[in-house]
Amino acid sequence: MSQVKTKIRLLTEDDIPTIIDLTVNGPGRQEVNSFKGLDINASDCKEFVKLLLIENVSFVSTVDDKIVGVILGQIYKTWFGNNICACDHILYVHPEYRNYNFG
Repeated sequence: MSQVKTKIRLLTEDDIPTIIDLTVNGPGRQEVNSFKGLDINASDCKEFVKLLLIENVSFVSTVDDKIVGVILGQIYKTWFGNNICACDHILYVHPEYRNYNFG
């Protein structure tokens, strides 16, 4: 059995359609109960992810160069002062790949 190549790398704009398919249009949407019944627009999701690319804190995980997971993060200055905060908007790994070691 050959060894698989796992990797974590920065998200690129070219990755956006794949992560939308993985999370919004694919298995992620069925798995997350909080998504059920919500009006989700893939075009809006794509535009939001493009904004996050500016901050370079969003990553994809790959297995043999296939995207199997994503974390979308954001760093921002609070509206009430000079504090810097960080948050994650989504962390998702396809169920088939959750036992893999990345990094």
